[in-house]
Amino acid sequence: MRSRSDYERGASLRDGWREVPIHEVAHLNPESVSKKAPPDEIVYVDIAAVSSRGIDSDAVRRLRFAEAPSRAQRVIRAGDTIVSTVRPYLRARALIGPEMDGWVASTGFCVVRPGPSLVPGYLDAVTSTDAFYRHLESRQTGTTYPAVRPPDVGEARIALPPLEEQRRIADLLAAVDVARQAQDRRVDLAWDLLRRMGDLVMATSEWPVRRLDEVAEVGGGITKGGKRSAGARRAVPYLRVANVQHGRLDLAEITEIDATEAEIKKHAVEAGDVLLLEGGNKEDVGRGWIWSGEIEECLHQNHLHRARPNRDVVEPRFLAYAICSKEARAYCLINAKQTSNLATINRTQISGLPVRIPDLGEQRRVVGLLDSLRAEYEEAANARDRVSSLRPALLGVLLSGAHTIPDGYDRFLSKDGALPNLALAAA
Repeated sequence: MRSRSDYERGASLRDGWREVPIHEVAHLNPESVSKKAPPDEIVYVDIAAVSSRGIDSDAVRRLRFAEAPSRAQRVIRAGDTIVSTVRPYLRARALIGPEMDGWVASTGFCVVRPGPSLVPGYLDAVTSTDAFYRHLESRQTGTTYPAVRPPDVGEARIALPPLEEQRRIADLLAAVDVARQAQDRRVDLAWDLLRRMGDLVMATSEWPVRRLDEVAEVGGGITKGGKRSAGARRAVPYLRVANVQHGRLDLAEITEIDATEAEIKKHAVEAGDVLLLEGGNKEDVGRGWIWSGEIEECLHQNHLHRARPNRDVVEPRFLAYAICSKEARAYCLINAKQTSNLATINRTQISGLPVRIPDLGEQRRVVGLLDSLRAEYEEAANARDRVSSLRPALLGVLLSGAHTIPDGYDRFLSKDGALPNLALAAA
């Protein structure tokens, strides 16, 4: 008897539905690059180009096959779903569209090509579920480089409704994906406008230039491990490099550290402090944003520089926008110590960061302008998150048997219907 935890929401199969392993209704890795007649050039999709949101077209590379990595072997076709077999918990996967037909994927993917009883868009849907990834994570091996094998993908069991029902489900989910992509574009445009306007405003040449340590107290953070102060300790939250992104804070995961009262007093962040990244990838060094007191009694790691503004001279949010500007990022990159792809900037160098500082009235006007653009960006990001959360919820309902899609929905599946751009999902 099937366990009720096999599918999203755990409901039993409806009439006409059956449970099958993927390998019974799809082909795994069906096509490889010909060894006898290899192509001169390929469009290569490696692991880094795919995430849970699909393929990042900017990360896809066109290169001569003779110079391609040995992993460039799996030919992909329109309608395939590619599933990363490396670190399955990241849920990297993608449905292959017509424009990607004939591209070549890494052997780090399992290419799943649907058979005649499986609609491509429905395959894409069931390989995005929690149940599918619970199965893969139960089969993964390795600790530093966890992975599964293609047969593990093929053995995942899925609910298989009749083709007509698959088409309806796929089409509804594709509509959500189209809405999410539109929100993605809106977010990107809003962020680009905010970034460009910030760069333009902060480059105003008539503003006097001051060093960062002339307008703010620059300090370091708490060191994890190593030599620490003696005394009683207690666990307190602290900010790590991953929490401070360019122009925003990511507080989804906060770690705690044991600290003495003296360390807490010395390294606690205060509302209005601006945090800057000491090192990392070249493009990340010096990135930062403002702390607004989101967590009570929070420390920061020693890999983050802290600038505490002198409010008689500079508005904290103005300083935050200033350190995000193109000029500030260029200074950090030029002055950072670089080794290979990594860069670090020490406290002395960050203290000398030049910042254009107008009078406080002008600063407040600039902050008002940029905050209004930032509000547009944040509203767009929230709308995108709401649309993104709709997909798994809708899929769970559709696979649970709690609701059925009326036959009348089929009129939307024709090429002349309301959603003609979703033809692949309904093919």
